[in-house]
Amino acid sequence: MGAKMEELVKNIIESMEKGEAPPWEKPWFSRGMMNWKTGRSYNGMNTLSLAWTSEKRRYTSEQWLTFKQCADGEGRIKKGEHGSPVFFWSFDRETDKDGKPVPGGKTRAWVKTYIVFNLDQTEGLKPRKTQARELKPNETAERILTMSGARIFYRGNQPAFCPAKDLIELPERTAWKSDEAFYSTAFHELTHWTAPKDRANRPHVYQGEGRAFEELVAEIGGAFLAAFCGYEYHHEHTAYLATWVKMFKDKPDTLFRAAGKAQKAADYILCCAGLKEKTAYQDEESTPTPEKIEAEKMSKSLPLFA
Repeated sequence: MGAKMEELVKNIIESMEKGEAPPWEKPWFSRGMMNWKTGRSYNGMNTLSLAWTSEKRRYTSEQWLTFKQCADGEGRIKKGEHGSPVFFWSFDRETDKDGKPVPGGKTRAWVKTYIVFNLDQTEGLKPRKTQARELKPNETAERILTMSGARIFYRGNQPAFCPAKDLIELPERTAWKSDEAFYSTAFHELTHWTAPKDRANRPHVYQGEGRAFEELVAEIGGAFLAAFCGYEYHHEHTAYLATWVKMFKDKPDTLFRAAGKAQKAADYILCCAGLKEKTAYQDEESTPTPEKIEAEKMSKSLPLFA
């Protein structure tokens, strides 16, 4: 693990020890299928269902609303139009006579169905403006994204690396609350992209500790690449990392092991961009060094591992 990566990890540890990690907040504005009145995005199967309906019926708007919301907005549904169902789950815990949850009590799940209409199906309503800001391109960061060779598409409302299609999806460039947030997240997904055998050769697992470890690698890799491009370390990284670190309470060296993998991934990406000389991407994790021994000692002081 390089000196710069070690410095980054030390900063992360210090932030965790000082309790400086605020609750993680989504660093991009809502986009994609959303409710016209509330501005909230639809999630899960509702997103897929509405997107499929939009494509089938050739709707141009991504905004949806109920009949009542349309009427309250002094609009009307066009004659002959049919709505689309969306589903919302809610859960009720068993309570005692005082309304307090019963320890070990049963939980009942309820599903509510609403019928919504696309804004194209209405008259008398204007699209709600979505929040946006102009991104100031970072020359080094743009070079990394372009020359990595990764296929990146700006669409939807959720950053993701799709292994089956070998592509990265990110919300539109105007949807981000800060430049640092955009590039850090893009680099996070780009680090995921390095997992295949012909890149940084890192097994990609999606369940349990395997997924948690991969998220640590991606977040550290993203933070490191953002720092390489001149962005300061941000406590949002600590907040995100803390949610995954908790899974490794009995493995105090996890953060440093993840940093080693992140360094390997970052080196691969920087070499693709011509910003670092090509090196052999070999896993030296099993080889003890004075630096690794010292790093392991330091990691044992991290509260979240305890």
